[in-house]
Amino acid sequence: MDDIGRDPNVARLVPGAPGAIHGNLRVQSGPRAVNLAYDFDLDVRAFRYGPVRAERLLARGTLRGDPARPITRISASGLGLRTGTLARGSFRGSLHGGPSEYGIELAVSGGAPIRSARVVASARSVGDGSFDLTTEAFDIDPGLGRFAQAAPIQLRAGPRGVRFDALALVGEAPPGAAEGPRVTVHGAVGPARAEALVIE
Repeated sequence: MDDIGRDPNVARLVPGAPGAIHGNLRVQSGPRAVNLAYDFDLDVRAFRYGPVRAERLLARGTLRGDPARPITRISASGLGLRTGTLARGSFRGSLHGGPSEYGIELAVSGGAPIRSARVVASARSVGDGSFDLTTEAFDIDPGLGRFAQAAPIQLRAGPRGVRFDALALVGEAPPGAAEGPRVTVHGAVGPARAEALVIE
């Protein structure tokens, strides 16, 4: 399929997520396309969803139930990941749970200027393809050493980008120091660029 976004069932699950796709997909549906069941093993090229882009995305998993709030178990990996204007390199991740609460794990490496990042989070669907996320673990190496979350981070992610009130990070302590540097980021990352991003 040249563009997965043209499939009405896919469009319900991930609105605005086009890309060329190859692989195996089995779909079972109840009356009026409710209680859908997907089993898939896919290779997607030129994928995009909101601010996220990937040259190649490999995904395997299952989705069951209401297309707007499915029960899922998905694992994915890929190359050429970008978020807005930032290159993220390669990634591995998983999504599981539903129909309202989901668990997310994602690790990226080889990007620039961010060398690596890892997040473990819970997500709640709020409609329109958007999710409210709360992180259980988050760490990142922006090329200045590793930073980890000082407290759980809350944000909203969806087709329009990622928005958050405050993202507090603590860096690794240098030799002889009791603690590392602290950084707080406020703002949003839109589909194409960072918006109102303030670093303290």
